[in-house]
Amino acid sequence: MAGAETQQFADLSEIYNREPYRGISRSRAERMTSLLKPFVNKTYMRTLDLGCGNGISSEVFSTLGTVIGIDLSLISLRKAREQTANPNQYFVLQDINQLGFMAGSFDIVASMFDTLNYLDPESLAKLAASVRGCLKHRGLFCLNFLTPEAFGDLKTRPDTITEGNGFYFLSRATGSSNTQVSLDLIAFIKTDDEKAFRLIKETHNLFIHKVSTVIENLSRCGLQVIKTVDGETLATNYLTSAWNVMVIARKV
Repeated sequence: MAGAETQQFADLSEIYNREPYRGISRSRAERMTSLLKPFVNKTYMRTLDLGCGNGISSEVFSTLGTVIGIDLSLISLRKAREQTANPNQYFVLQDINQLGFMAGSFDIVASMFDTLNYLDPESLAKLAASVRGCLKHRGLFCLNFLTPEAFGDLKTRPDTITEGNGFYFLSRATGSSNTQVSLDLIAFIKTDDEKAFRLIKETHNLFIHKVSTVIENLSRCGLQVIKTVDGETLATNYLTSAWNVMVIARKV
């Protein structure tokens, strides 16, 4: 996730910093925070936010304590710093595939807004092991990611365009296997936003992992799933619906 890909994420930073993405990111982070609270056993938590982007999810997690957000896009990190005055938020340039933190540094590690879907299966397995190392004893790993069930129709319809409330939802299936469906061109964009369309078309290639595959990888690394919420539907003024899964695992 370096070189050209780094530039791709930087190019998309401007788009992700406006609606509907800001609203979606905040909504998902707030829901995850509410799911975490029953498992939080102290008043002040130290959280690592993987692929924090412009810092919206980090802002929400800061209600639990200190947050370190990491991302590969300098532009996104700059915007994250500019948009918060919260002394409990820190933003660092770092690849989620090469976590550089001491063992037992965090109470919570979060992967939000489909960050997980930028990882191929091999990278996903390596990340799970790295996250376990970063977590304190009985620390929590919370994940929010897209699942194949959300895009089942794409297996029979390679090119799909549906219109939402002022937005088009575009996806094109490029391949499939037992563990993933690789997609490009997935986003809600304004109908008149040609720049957004072009950037998303050129840069997005997502791996849509099955929930069972993710849980299996977590289990192998000593991360026990304690909560799963599937079929989350976000119904806002920006889009008709978006399906994804939320998983919480505990270090054992």
